[in-house]
Amino acid sequence: MTQPQSQAVRVWRTVAETAALLGISVRTLERRLADGKYPVEYVGGKRLIDCQQDASDESRMLADSRAMGEEARAAAGMLTAMLQQSLAERTAEVSAARAETIAARKLTGRAFQAVAVAVVIVGILSVGLITYRNSDRHMSDRVAELTRQLGEAHGDIEALSAKLEQQRLAELAHSPRGWGWLVGLGR
Repeated sequence: MTQPQSQAVRVWRTVAETAALLGISVRTLERRLADGKYPVEYVGGKRLIDCQQDASDESRMLADSRAMGEEARAAAGMLTAMLQQSLAERTAEVSAARAETIAARKLTGRAFQAVAVAVVIVGILSVGLITYRNSDRHMSDRVAELTRQLGEAHGDIEALSAKLEQQRLAELAHSPRGWGWLVGLGR
């Protein structure tokens, strides 16, 4: 036996039970009662409320809000995952940039070292070149002096070299160490 919706059995509840069933405060329920939203009966000095129709509406609304809450949690989860992925990507980019910066610093340091070494080498070569040029000047001055000493104004280099060698041997022959060298003992 089914009854039509309009003749459904009414369930009467107390104010506290109705508020709990609807998921609202007693104060809100009192305002709704003052607006005449629910039928009220007094039985044995107690005020009873029929909230069957609204309870089902409130249940649907509660279920809808729970579903929206689940959707919101799912959306928050997806947003959290996206933020974590973005953070991981940014962290990787920062790490890569840091590694590139460190490599560039090392390369710059090596370049400065290479430049310093090149400057030192150029300095050494310059000193050597200056010394070589000075030794050439010294040798030409010495040859000019020896040429003057030998009395040859314009002589052949080979003739001058032979005369210088004879003079050197003569100087060595007059010294005790020179004799040892000439005889072969000075090696």
